[in-house]
Amino acid sequence: MMTPMAGLLADPKERETILAFFVSQPLPEITSLEFRGDHAKISDPARRLVYQGDWSRNIPACATCHGASGMGVADVPRLANQRPEYLEIQLQQWQSGLRRGDTTKVMSTIASQLTKTEIKQLAAYFASIK
Repeated sequence: MMTPMAGLLADPKERETILAFFVSQPLPEITSLEFRGDHAKISDPARRLVYQGDWSRNIPACATCHGASGMGVADVPRLANQRPEYLEIQLQQWQSGLRRGDTTKVMSTIASQLTKTEIKQLAAYFASIK
């Protein structure tokens, strides 16, 4: 997940500064099993992709970038409460390469791993978040 972004950092001193910052951060205690991702069993396939991803297919959790509530983080867009048709079209366009603007190829790589069923499930899940 971080490899494409880290590759943009050419200056070794800048890399060291960023690494030192992250290493110095305290680890938050995650008490909700839903967000832990280690031993939690989430039966709903869309929720599992949102909160745990599928590392066997190199799919990170959607919440990693889009936030636990799907409201987006910084420049990463909001998915919550979007129309499901819109979300489906966006994922299909990432998948087919029609959607541009993904300079790090993160979304196109993720979307290429999703099935049609998963795209529909994810779109419905995010559309249901109010």
